[in-house]
Amino acid sequence: MPKPALVIHGGAWAIEHTTVDDHKKGLQNALEVGWKILNSGGPALDAIEKTINSMEDSGVFDAGKGCVLNEKGEVEMDAMVMTGDLLAGAVAALQEFPNPISVARRVMEKTQHMLLVGKGAAIFAEKQGFERMHIMDLVSHREFRSWKDNKEMPFGTVGAVALDKQGGLAQGTSTGGTRGKMVGRVGDSPLIGAGGYCDSDTGGASTTGHGESFMKILACKTACDYLRTEKSAQLAAEKTIKLMEIRTSGKGGIILLGKDGDIGIAFNTARMARGFAREGDLQVFV
Repeated sequence: MPKPALVIHGGAWAIEHTTVDDHKKGLQNALEVGWKILNSGGPALDAIEKTINSMEDSGVFDAGKGCVLNEKGEVEMDAMVMTGDLLAGAVAALQEFPNPISVARRVMEKTQHMLLVGKGAAIFAEKQGFERMHIMDLVSHREFRSWKDNKEMPFGTVGAVALDKQGGLAQGTSTGGTRGKMVGRVGDSPLIGAGGYCDSDTGGASTTGHGESFMKILACKTACDYLRTEKSAQLAAEKTIKLMEIRTSGKGGIILLGKDGDIGIAFNTARMARGFAREGDLQVFV
């Protein structure tokens, strides 16, 4: 029987020193939520959804209740989920709903489609019973000030990859966008192969950082493919970040979980919020 494992991230780039403790606490809480599900024999998909819900609800990370504002002062969220049998669901440019990862899961389970965007994603979310939330409850006062001051932001996408006791794999990625981005811009987070990927033949991955760079090399699919030849998930993760750096000069990080539970984490930014949990071991780093 496989040993369960959970690996998560909560953003890369130059995470402010004053928020490090909050990031660590947010990571710790999220890992505990997901690990409880996995350790009790629950499915990987439930674990990644609830883990990411915890980060979306914390207000610490750039996701859910910690969103940032686009050039027009609006919120546009993206998210995706994927399982090892190649089922997937995603939403992009979603507004007013604080848990886009859950909406993405519902797209996977309740439709024949894989990606819903903008108005269509919102209509679907409402029909599925998700409650709308005012922008003031999705964006902090600090973010409003930073947006008005045109302050550069760190990349704060959240993500998780899990392996359950039955050998099931699942991956999820959720983001509140990039501060000041053009209206309608969609990054890597909801795009299969770029911001996330999961295949029971290899493993699962999720990225955080400069979305366009990850999109150019299909970073998560690339990382999972490297698992076929590299000796460890760590080497596969490092090789993926190196490829992105060489080909695009991009910055960011990736978490990778092999089908056997081997964990890989790599980044080329000043900081990356990340953590993992497996039998007898739960650790977070920023």
